Amino acid sequence: MQKPQQLRAALNRSVPLLQQNPERLTMSIAAGTVVATSAPSLSFEYRYRLELTIADVQQEIEAAIVPLLAWLRDNQPEMMGNADKRRSDFTFATDAAGALSIGLQLSERVLVTQQQSALQVTFPGEPTPPANDEAPLQLWVHGALVSEWQR
Repeated sequence: MQKPQQLRAALNRSVPLLQQNPERLTMSIAAGTVVATSAPSLSFEYRYRLELTIADVQQEIEAAIVPLLAWLRDNQPEMMGNADKRRSDFTFATDAAGALSIGLQLSERVLVTQQQSALQVTFPGEPTPPANDEAPLQLWVHGALVSEWQR
């Protein structure tokens, strides 16, 4: 699976707390399924619940939520484009100790192709966003610059 590592890297680049303390982010896959068909290829899709916890969040949670939404827009676009998925596929909770827990329902395509007598596995990723999709690279909360990152 590629998305958990990609998401970790994106959050470490864009969330100030994690830039300074990347160990505060923990991730685990809570439950997953492999969806395959009886097609000639062994290609399949992972579907899983990724649980993230950011310990000791000392600022507005938007400093983590907005960069996460930016990542989801590029890497799990159906979560924002499908009304049912918007209602259930991104959950969060906070606790008295300041931990932010986030649950994401993710999917990843895995292509399995035969090349001569070997099977090759590749991860095609999501389709690229339209060329006119301008993604902001700064986050401002209450009029103060909180974070900047590169796409």
